[in-house]
Amino acid sequence: MDKQIPSTLIIVDDFRIGGIQRLALDQLYQLSEWGQKAEMLVLSEEPVSTFATFQHSETQMISSKSVEIKYLPGRRWSQAFKIRRLIKFKKYEVVIAHSLRSAVIIKLFCYLKLLDCKVIVTIHQLPSLSAKVQRTRRFIYSQFSDSLNSYSLAVKRDWDKRRESNILIRLITFRRKIVVNRNGIYLGRLLILNMTSQGKTNSYPRLVFIGRLTAWKGLTKFLEIASSEALANYQILLITPTDPTDYLSNLEPSLRSRISVEVGKSVSNIEFYPTDIHLYPADYGIHALFVESISLNVLEMACLGIRSIVTATGTGTWPELAKLGIVIETDWSNIPKTASLIADLPPYLGEDSAQAARKFIDIRNNLSALLDVDLAELP
Repeated sequence: MDKQIPSTLIIVDDFRIGGIQRLALDQLYQLSEWGQKAEMLVLSEEPVSTFATFQHSETQMISSKSVEIKYLPGRRWSQAFKIRRLIKFKKYEVVIAHSLRSAVIIKLFCYLKLLDCKVIVTIHQLPSLSAKVQRTRRFIYSQFSDSLNSYSLAVKRDWDKRRESNILIRLITFRRKIVVNRNGIYLGRLLILNMTSQGKTNSYPRLVFIGRLTAWKGLTKFLEIASSEALANYQILLITPTDPTDYLSNLEPSLRSRISVEVGKSVSNIEFYPTDIHLYPADYGIHALFVESISLNVLEMACLGIRSIVTATGTGTWPELAKLGIVIETDWSNIPKTASLIADLPPYLGEDSAQAARKFIDIRNNLSALLDVDLAELP
């Protein structure tokens, strides 16, 4: 084992299927590949088998990587002392806290000299999308960290804008400034999928939607575009954590007949084709000061060489993807123009673009920055 890599514990609030959980699990896989003991602490009850989680959808990968996922439900004070006991007993040097309340707990123990470890926090949400009280709490909690990161340029810009415009927030956050550390993907779980996809095509191009059935994820807009005459022959794949039957029941039969659905599966469990086109019509609403168009699903698709159509002005965190033509911006309000843009795309991207994308999307980049280790010296 390379001694440069500190022993690291990852903490999340829950283990539902979502972006935070996806990132945390990929970080866990990479730590395991580097030869580190890999453990994730989940501050909630273990979900029942009928509830969609990555632990259910990636059982084989989790087992093969020998990573440990431990659930810690209960009252917060009880959780606090159990967290301390775990860190102390296993001698963790670093905690990657995707849970802000866990960061506060651990740093308080550190201030009291009851623990000695580094706490790394990543902010996963635009401050403007939180209610005022919750937003202020996030700013306060963020200071209980040794390293404060944002997953995107949009989050940092929003964060800094809030600081500049509010003297109270500026005073609260004077101690710890935020920096951008981009997300990443553990490539190992996508390799087999990519190999089986090479050279395959579907009978018609296919439009792909990945996400929860929430308004801001844009499923309604996705279906409006898929209904366009220019895309009448395109098949449709919906990948959601919950059954969308009720949502789809009122659609026109001609549209519904083109739709296939995958429920509760991660991207790793689904076969894609080079001709697939991923649409991510994210709509953050009128309160969002900045836009982030590149989700983890967009990054996964890029690693497979599949293009994503995304919201305009939101690709600043990942300019390389735009240069490679893997992400293409659009104005979702102009449905005919967006449909024509999709219809006029070349059949698919080449493997060279996917290989180029993988180099900078690799989760190794994310982790090496968080842990402050030299990637060139890592195994």
